[in-house]
Order: sequence, then structure tokens, then C-alpha cells
Amino acid sequence: MDLGLAGKVFLVCGGSSGLGLGIAERLCREGARVTIAGRNAARLDAARARLAGLGAGAAAAEVADVARAADCERVVAATVARWGALHGVLANAAGPRSAPFVETTEADWEQAIALCLLPAVRHARAALPVKTAARSGRLLFLTSMAALQPAKNLILSTTVRAGVHGFAKSLADEVGAHGITVNCLCPGFTRTERLTELASDLARREGGTVAAVEARWAASAPLGRIGRVEELANAAAFLLSDAASFITGQKLVVDGGLVRAV
Repeated sequence: MDLGLAGKVFLVCGGSSGLGLGIAERLCREGARVTIAGRNAARLDAARARLAGLGAGAAAAEVADVARAADCERVVAATVARWGALHGVLANAAGPRSAPFVETTEADWEQAIALCLLPAVRHARAALPVKTAARSGRLLFLTSMAALQPAKNLILSTTVRAGVHGFAKSLADEVGAHGITVNCLCPGFTRTERLTELASDLARREGGTVAAVEARWAASAPLGRIGRVEELANAAAFLLSDAASFITGQKLVVDGGLVRAV
């Protein structure tokens, strides 16, 4: 299926590794022009080189911390200045600390909001003038299945990412008349460095092994396994494409069936 992404321009935040990089790679393979943003310059440069090596699309990189409002504005402006357009934004950032509520601090909650909620608001604010003028565009917020079904020690992620869902649903109402769609993509347990970190933390707390934790997670999904980055990236590419032009205000869960909500 041709998603019609060739020549389109996208900003992918958190694009230097993990799910963000996987999504950026999928977009580049479709012939899109992609700016990836991240905090680590060395990792970002390596990711840009990897994207450039695909031989399709085009890639640029911007060092930025999405917890800073000025950086969110700057990467949007830089993308438009470089390629003269902006067809879609993937708002994505590192997950907050993994811990039960009794171990969380005021600083943990403030950091979770700064990492996971405010960047969605800021990237939307920065990108909307461009998209409104074009009367089209995609805003896609990467959240988590934990925002729909609580997971052990992920109370920070569950609470704050659920706020992103509320923001996306409300914003979709406001901008739909301009041809702009706003959706959320909710990954389940997917094979990334972040997943290994979460499994390691839980194994330490339980006195078990990482392999046992991951096996338990895999068994909790009807498909019986951990997801692959490319599976989530395929869903992201669809939601960012014209093929999804009549889908807005929605949450697409890519979790192997783990979330049991009807």
C-alpha cells in the first residue's frame, strides 16, 4: 500500500533511538523528509547517518530538549525553514521514572509532566500555525498502553499520558475544521532499550530476572510475545499519512491485544 509519504516533511521527536528512530526510519523508507530531534548529539548524529544510509527520503537532525519550550519551537521552525513545509509532527519523549506511588516525589511528578505532557502541548502550539495555513496536517502523540490500563510501577506514566489523551481529544475538536488530525499511538511492551530498563528495575525489586519479567509481559498479551519496533512504526506511518485523513481524536493501541478495555 502506497501511503503517499514521498516528499512529505515530518518532525520526529525522540528520534535518536527506540520507537522514535524506528518511526523516522519507516518514514524515510517511504521517501519522506524527516527531522529527528533529541538531547544526545552523538546519538542523534549516528541516527541521522543511519537514516541517510537508507537511500530513500532525506534526514536532518536537531539537538533539542523537549522539556524546554524554546527548543520545541525551534525544531519546528528549523524543519519548516529547511524544507518549506511541515506535514506531520510526532511528539515523543523519554518515559518518566518507574516506581510505585509511595516512592515518588514532587520532583518526579513535575518531571513527568515536563517530559510527557507539556511537549505535546508545545509542539502543537508551534506547529498549528503552519498546518492551519496549509489547511492540512497530522499531529501524533506517542503515549503508552499504560495510559489505558495501569501497569505495575508506571503510575507516573499512566497519569500523565492519560492527560495527553485528553489534550489530543480536545484539540481534535478545535482543529478539525482546518483539515488537521490529532491522534495518539499507544505502544504496548515493545523491544527497546526503555523496555530493558523497565524490566531490569522490576526484576531488581522482585528479586527475579529480566528474562522472567519479559516472559510474564509476553504471556499477558493474547499474541504471546513482545512487540517489534517496526510493528509500531507501521502504525505510525499510517496515522501520519493521507490514508488516515478521516481518523482523528483517536487512540490506536499496538500491544498484541494486552489492553482488555472494550
